[in-house]
Amino acid sequence: MTKSIVILLHRSFRDLLSDPWQVSLMTWLPVLLALSLWAVFARSLPTQLPVAWTDMDNTTVSRALGRQLQASPAIGLVAYATEADAERAMRRGEVYAQVVIPPRFAADLVGGRQPQLPVRYNAQYLLMGKRLYSAAAGAIRGGLAQVGAQGALSEGTPTESLPAVMAPVNVSMTPMFNPDLGYLPFLLPGLLLALYQLLVSATLVNAVARGKRGLPLRILLLLLWWWLMGGIGLLVLYSGLDLPMAGSMLILWLGMIPLLGAIAGIILLVAMVVDDPVRATSVGGALFAPAFAYMGISFPLESMPAAAQIWRVLMPSTHYLPLMLQAGANHNWSATWPLLMMSLLLVPVACLYRRMP
Repeated sequence: MTKSIVILLHRSFRDLLSDPWQVSLMTWLPVLLALSLWAVFARSLPTQLPVAWTDMDNTTVSRALGRQLQASPAIGLVAYATEADAERAMRRGEVYAQVVIPPRFAADLVGGRQPQLPVRYNAQYLLMGKRLYSAAAGAIRGGLAQVGAQGALSEGTPTESLPAVMAPVNVSMTPMFNPDLGYLPFLLPGLLLALYQLLVSATLVNAVARGKRGLPLRILLLLLWWWLMGGIGLLVLYSGLDLPMAGSMLILWLGMIPLLGAIAGIILLVAMVVDDPVRATSVGGALFAPAFAYMGISFPLESMPAAAQIWRVLMPSTHYLPLMLQAGANHNWSATWPLLMMSLLLVPVACLYRRMP
């Protein structure tokens, strides 16, 4: 009996490893893709983003505003002689924002005439645009506050009363869940989860394409392999890259069991119903490819249309993500019940398997 099991395992491993593409999907390709994603977000926050600076006032006030902007880590000022030159540079993609100090800006400001200060930024790059908007708004407010403080002092306001005059209400704003406002802990886990889901689904379709012989054992070995790979990925994320861990890594690893069961239930059912590896891969890719967009990380779920809400519910990664974002701190396993329900799709898969020639 034991010898038969060993022979069966050896045969299943040989079947899995006989396909170079399958071996690539299981070994070096996930590592390469994960490293590529990490390289994109390794700096966590973009710095020294080029911003066009056109100073047509050239006064002490305008130069002070320029120094205030340049002091921001996110901004790297690039001087342009005219507003038209700066606008052309922005259209060519050489700069991501444009700040124009109009003529007589300081005189109008001191005279209380509320001058306009045009600031434009490229909103096509959503995260970069938000980063520049926040940095520019903060720097300009700080520079104008200094000008206002000097004006108040010149009008006879006592120095000790200056903070209350300039800011009568002290607003305290505290970022939650991503206090460093970094892209790495904010985006990388979700992107890797979406990639993991796609790779698992692709290898499962390839396993079905190799025929009925030894299929259940091949599927089991694949799921065990991906569970091991998921554990290694969690170690790299939370120990190697030192991402915040609020709970237990073991919780996250155990949570991958129903996740893998749900992915297997959906993809194997698709592969056996479609009965064509190429089309099954296309259907699985179409179903799971938008996973990151529908996770609710970069776009609020409540604002999505009904069709998108239904689509995201069909993705196993959607139901595992809350556990991952809370870094294992959520021990409420009832939240994973959709994954368990999706895993039940393995029952019709087993029935179809019996009917396979």
